[in-house]
Amino acid sequence: TVDFPFSWVGRVDCEDEDTQRPNPKMPDPDFNTSQVIDYFRTHFQFNESQIVALMGAHNLGSAHLGISGFSGSWVIRNDTLTNAYYQNLANLNW
Repeated sequence: TVDFPFSWVGRVDCEDEDTQRPNPKMPDPDFNTSQVIDYFRTHFQFNESQIVALMGAHNLGSAHLGISGFSGSWVIRNDTLTNAYYQNLANLNW
């Protein structure tokens, strides 16, 4: 068992008006793989490994309609970090 000394759980959303609109620094939710890679290379100088790690965060939490145009979770258990997001990408009929 590993004990993590967190004094809080989850993030705190900003209440600033500027944070209540869609984030212009987020890639278009309809991008294909090549467009996502190009976006993160161009805007953040990420390599493929960094992009894959970042995209894995889709396994946690859920999308919000007003921010991404999508609503809901990408995985059944969105409170546990697993590779379910990648399994869904590879195995579901898109």
